[in-house]
Amino acid sequence: MIQKLLYIFLISMVPIVELRGAIPYAAIGEPRVEFWLAALVAIAGNFIPAPLVMFFLDKIMKLFGRTKVIGPVLNKFMERAENKAKKIGKYELLGLLALVAIPLPGTGAWTGAAVATVLKLPKKSSLLMIFLGLIVSAAIMTVLSYVVPGFLF
Repeated sequence: MIQKLLYIFLISMVPIVELRGAIPYAAIGEPRVEFWLAALVAIAGNFIPAPLVMFFLDKIMKLFGRTKVIGPVLNKFMERAENKAKKIGKYELLGLLALVAIPLPGTGAWTGAAVATVLKLPKKSSLLMIFLGLIVSAAIMTVLSYVVPGFLF
């Protein structure tokens, strides 16, 4: 069980996959993790990168943005964040909450933190909105993974 919880935690930290992949993973196979524990572990793992992205994204872009290997990946990530920022810009913190809450690829904590950075939103408020968005997203994914018949198969 400890190993599966560790996998849930680590999967939820991976960009794009995040808790949208970690919670369904918790619901399948043996041991099947209790829904509340899966959600808690996934939220914790998914939240950890958010402050790191917000505080270090500019420095990482300066260091690696022009390299041949990492640069294109970072630039594509920033391009997507800037496009999302344009869409939610006028809604600011509520838009950030909605962006993170929708459990679709490219809408999680990583993107939310990058969008908050692009929009120069207050860090503390942004982190709170990202956390609340993760709670909503985890609730949606938990219901889909544990309650909706046939969602996973």
